[in-house]
Amino acid sequence: MSNVMPWLLYGAYIGAVLTATVHFLWTGRGRRRAAAASRAEAGAALKKASGDHVLAVFQLDRMSRGRRQA
Repeated sequence: MSNVMPWLLYGAYIGAVLTATVHFLWTGRGRRRAAAASRAEAGAALKKASGDHVLAVFQLDRMSRGRRQA
């Protein structure tokens, strides 16, 4: 019986290490996915904001040309 106990403890230790490793890898994967989604969302917002800015400048330029001609 004294020979079995170290093997059981060793098995429990290996199981805990493998569980922790899988957990850290899984949460890291989720964090990377969330970060990529956040970057994509920020890029889309920046693209929309720059497009809105270009549209506003175009409209202002068009309005000022209309006033000059009138």
